[in-house]
Amino acid sequence: MINVLIVDDHPIVREGLSKVILQKNGNTFNIVGMVDSFSHAVLAMRESRPDLIIVDIFLNGPDGIELVKYIRSQKSIENISILVLSMHDESLYAERALQAGADGYIMKNVGAPEIYKAIDTVLDGKIYLSDKMATKLLRLRKVDSSNHHAMLVESLTDRELEVLKLLGKGLTTKQVASGLHLSIKTVETYCARIKEKMGLLNFNQLILFASNWEQTESAR
Repeated sequence: MINVLIVDDHPIVREGLSKVILQKNGNTFNIVGMVDSFSHAVLAMRESRPDLIIVDIFLNGPDGIELVKYIRSQKSIENISILVLSMHDESLYAERALQAGADGYIMKNVGAPEIYKAIDTVLDGKIYLSDKMATKLLRLRKVDSSNHHAMLVESLTDRELEVLKLLGKGLTTKQVASGLHLSIKTVETYCARIKEKMGLLNFNQLILFASNWEQTESAR
């Protein structure tokens, strides 16, 4: 059973989204809370320990981006999957959400199948973006990185480079550990070292960088 917390300031959206989620895969999901603000979300997380939080950008009080940052700063709950679901254009907020630590960004005008796809993706430990937004971000990353990032990548050890490459191919840390015959903790240590060397702030930035780097390498 996957526990889900919905954070949105519109009651009708909370109710509608909960119905859509509960229609997915029978009894797989359990809605443990539907709240409208940062403070209520924090209380709900402490009481229900959700596996997935679906949060809007604009809430009553501090916004959804601040809530994402708060969650990622708390060691006891940092492993929660976070999907930002918003009516606001992804070109304005998607990258901000990912940089804050969200696992995905999806627009409210999509249908149930796309919501299910986004949920499955983030619960699988991967980043979800629309194809359009993912392409845009990859193009921006290619333009921005180049020489500086190439020099930083050269500073990685062989094993760190191997981990970066596998993450860039879309593997989760668990899959990387299995493929390299390492413990998950060891792979997480390599990830931490890569983040430090590359000047990345969190795991989601690492995934975005790894994906962009792998795309660039594959195109050569």
